[in-house]
Amino acid sequence: MKCLNARGVATRPTRMQRHVVVAARANRQVGLSSKNRHNAFTSCKAARGTYNTDYSGTEDFMRHDKDVGSSEYQIARISTRIKQLTEHLKEHKTDHATRRGLMALLNKRNKLLQYLFQNDRKTYTNTIQALGIRSRLTDTL
Repeated sequence: MKCLNARGVATRPTRMQRHVVVAARANRQVGLSSKNRHNAFTSCKAARGTYNTDYSGTEDFMRHDKDVGSSEYQIARISTRIKQLTEHLKEHKTDHATRRGLMALLNKRNKLLQYLFQNDRKTYTNTIQALGIRSRLTDTL
């Protein structure tokens, strides 16, 4: 690999230039074009959001066959993911990125639970009983 400076004299490539060339070679070997990759380090072809999570127990919370948006179904799916991440963190105690993702999921589930509590109390109580979630929400008078 040769580089030319401003005067046209051959010089050694800089560290960054070597890195870019090596990354481009690696991407060509993997079969990624420059249009399809996010950066030079992309080597995993897994789709975003694939966590090998088994959502088989969440069908009970669907309102109809193609339901993906009802609050109780979202809460059930998030709860399944929370259980999986909790088990992962028991083994990998220093995985702070996963811990941060777990906290985000907990916050999202709490927001959905608050929405259900305010708008449909019966569904809220059925959902938390079925999932075994402790309720911290109370009526404020």
